[in-house]
Amino acid sequence: MRELFGQTWALYDTVDGFPRQYAPVRKVSVPSFEIRITYLEPDPDNEKDIRWFEQDLPVSAGKFRLGKSQNTTDLSIFSHVMHCNGGRSSGHLIVSQRKGETWALFKNWDINWSSEPDSHRKYEYEIVEILSGNTDGAGVSVAIFHKAKGFASVFFRMGTGDADILQIPSHSLYQFSHRIPSYKMKRVETKGVPKDAYELDQAALPGSIEEKIVPLHRIAEPKPEALCFPSKGKVFQAGQVWSFSNGYSDIPRYYGRIQIITLSQAFEQAPELELHVGSVKG
Repeated sequence: MRELFGQTWALYDTVDGFPRQYAPVRKVSVPSFEIRITYLEPDPDNEKDIRWFEQDLPVSAGKFRLGKSQNTTDLSIFSHVMHCNGGRSSGHLIVSQRKGETWALFKNWDINWSSEPDSHRKYEYEIVEILSGNTDGAGVSVAIFHKAKGFASVFFRMGTGDADILQIPSHSLYQFSHRIPSYKMKRVETKGVPKDAYELDQAALPGSIEEKIVPLHRIAEPKPEALCFPSKGKVFQAGQVWSFSNGYSDIPRYYGRIQIITLSQAFEQAPELELHVGSVKG
């Protein structure tokens, strides 16, 4: 737990349970496992953003200031580490989007929701990948993610062109609802998973996201898991070519390609490995 000290964490809020609150960790007490945190409070500096904040609408990006502190032993409120700009000594921190992160956007967002806030508290969302951050006030470039049909938290881009790319102006950063922790799926072992897909943290994922059927050209080829037997020093995997000896000599004179690997185990018996091998002719 000591590694938490000095980090700024995103915490699940009490509105709809998404990680929209931020708090630097001030102190970690061991062995009582008590953590002292200081909440960050939004500190907008233009009129429209101020009205938004005053109407208690969600704020997860922009300028923040240090607020109240409290002690907690509840680790379940912590979602993920946030990277903030600015210094705690000045009392102000900037939360901005970073390239490669995954965020939720408020769908059909309008800064003027603050004029009728109670009519805009049931939110719909779009999920996006950050392509570039708000460098020099140029805004944030994002690509729309689609939820793959049949999967709980797998998302993908429909294409690589400009059709699904949006530019969020620097004065519209309150359109970002919250960051969703994610990782790129580098090894695909399940049929139907899209190429270059991302797995998103379900705890931070809105429940009402429209699913999309993955086009055939976007489906990745599953990569079978290797079967490893350390005691024998061998690793078998479909597609490998092995040399074999016959029953009369230990010299490997034949070659075969492993096509299918099956592993079965009867009740209270040792597992049995079976390799389906096709001959390779010279």
